[in-house]
Amino acid sequence: MRDLPPGAGAATAKAEADRCYDLAKAREARADRVKASAIEVMQQLGVKFVKGDVSELRRWGNGGAHPVEVRQPELLPEKYQRYELRMTGEQLEALRNLCEIATWNESYRVLSTAKPIDPDSDLIRKDLLAEVAVPGAVLVDRGEHLRVK
Repeated sequence: MRDLPPGAGAATAKAEADRCYDLAKAREARADRVKASAIEVMQQLGVKFVKGDVSELRRWGNGGAHPVEVRQPELLPEKYQRYELRMTGEQLEALRNLCEIATWNESYRVLSTAKPIDPDSDLIRKDLLAEVAVPGAVLVDRGEHLRVK
């Protein structure tokens, strides 16, 4: 931050803080662009490590679970969906009773109000890793990131 003259008001200090924030964001964005370019070139050349006079660049694989991508949600079977069911206490009691003596028609009437809210990524991932086909979904590469020392 610049030295502000004595008696500078809050508005001046805020304007200076905003200027510094914008400058920091611009520098972060530039660093991100340079890193993206560097990792892209390293990938194209098949290079994992570059040592320079001042710093080192290293490609690292992202960890964690394989990312799942649902490319065609309309093809995803019910088994791979997570559902939300809203009901009153009276309906819950009726459902419990139906589970004991239910016929298919009675159960279907109650359960047909369940709405899919999102894909069950854990189950999809488990089956895809076990080489079970899941319509509409695929595993994607974990990707890489660049470490600079």
